[in-house]
Amino acid sequence: MDGENAPFASPVMDNVSGQFHQHIYAMRLDTMFDGLRNTVYTVDAAPLKGDLGSADNPYGQGFSTTVTPLRSTKEGFSDTSTEKSRFWIIGNPNELHQTTRSPTSWKLYPGNPVRLMAKPGSHVYRQAGFARHAVWVTPYNEDQIYPGSHSSSIIPSSGMLESLNDCTWIELEFN
Repeated sequence: MDGENAPFASPVMDNVSGQFHQHIYAMRLDTMFDGLRNTVYTVDAAPLKGDLGSADNPYGQGFSTTVTPLRSTKEGFSDTSTEKSRFWIIGNPNELHQTTRSPTSWKLYPGNPVRLMAKPGSHVYRQAGFARHAVWVTPYNEDQIYPGSHSSSIIPSSGMLESLNDCTWIELEFN
């Protein structure tokens, strides 16, 4: 491409471009929070419906949260949402915090990860299936340690997506 910049790359030197690409990292958490019987919940916030000055929302600044347990691997993936201030709770509903008397837990805030830019059907899209969503919840499986595969660029594998085929009931597994 003499003298032209490719729309998918940065010029490095004359007639040489560096293709835009993504470095995708995954972290696997095997939780044992106050024991093995952990459950994962998605938590979304929303402003109260009442208008400013109403009995339901007198100061116009009230909001509530919706807590949704993730019951199966089919429900166990989701994305961040700044609109909903989304976070995840990983906790043990069978153990209570000594002060709050609510289940012991911790919050997961994965930040705002960059979306996978590869198109469906492409090699990267197939190999980095785990990068299609910010959070995946699956039961521990020794054969699924690596979210993509042992090496996402060499060995053909859908990695994390393989666990969706059998619809494992994760709430029963952890609860």
